Amino acid sequence: ISMSGLADAVRNAAAEFGIIPPLSRTIDPDAPAVPGSVARALVLAATQAIANAIQHADGEELRLEVIGRLEAPRVVVRVIDGGSGFEPDAVPADRLGISASIVARVSAVGGRSRIDSDGHGTVVTLEWDGAP
Repeated sequence: ISMSGLADAVRNAAAEFGIIPPLSRTIDPDAPAVPGSVARALVLAATQAIANAIQHADGEELRLEVIGRLEAPRVVVRVIDGGSGFEPDAVPADRLGISASIVARVSAVGGRSRIDSDGHGTVVTLEWDGAP
């Protein structure tokens, strides 16, 4: 899938919840396509992050970023909200939204995820370097 197609898929994921948050695209015109399995994992993980932002932060100041580059990390997807934040390490192990639907899903395709949260909001960052 093209980087633009990936950005569209992330925006469409948010639209499934009935919202169209701002989407910042920074895509190198020469950035190569992303394998379908990687794109699917990133979109599904972003979908979970969007759902979490809507559920736990009321979608406050929700915005999306998709960056496509020639060099690593080739793809960066961010889901950002302006909610009150939370402590990621305090999420119970039986709550699978973050651990399974975001972290494990992105890791399974060779990517990484990071969750930064404080009293000003949460940023979920998904990255893929281009390695199979």
